[in-house]
Amino acid sequence: MATDPNRISTQASNFLKAALRCGEQRKIDKNQIEWLMIPENVCLAFSIELNLKALIYHEGHNPPEIHNLEKLFKQLNGKTQNDIIKELEIDKKIFLKAQVPDSN
Repeated sequence: MATDPNRISTQASNFLKAALRCGEQRKIDKNQIEWLMIPENVCLAFSIELNLKALIYHEGHNPPEIHNLEKLFKQLNGKTQNDIIKELEIDKKIFLKAQVPDSN
C-alpha cells in the first residue's frame, strides 16, 4: 500500500490542534493555572515531524524512520527548505544555527 502524504499531513494538523489545546492555560483556583506544557511540546514536535515527512514524500522520496527534525529538514530540497524559512519570517543563518539536541 502506497503512503499518502496528504493523510500524513492531516494527522500532522491533528497533532497541531492537540498541541494548541494542551497550550490553553486554565485557571484552577485564584493562585494556580493548569498548563499541559510537556504534552504541548511533544504534540508540536510530532506535528512538525509528520509535516516534514509528508513534504519528503511529496518530493518523491521515502523519509528515513527517524525523529530528528534537523535531519528530516535536511532531506528536503533546497527550494522547499528556503520556502519554509521564508514562511517562518526568520533569517536563514539564525534558523540554521537554532538546533535542538536530539538523540535520534
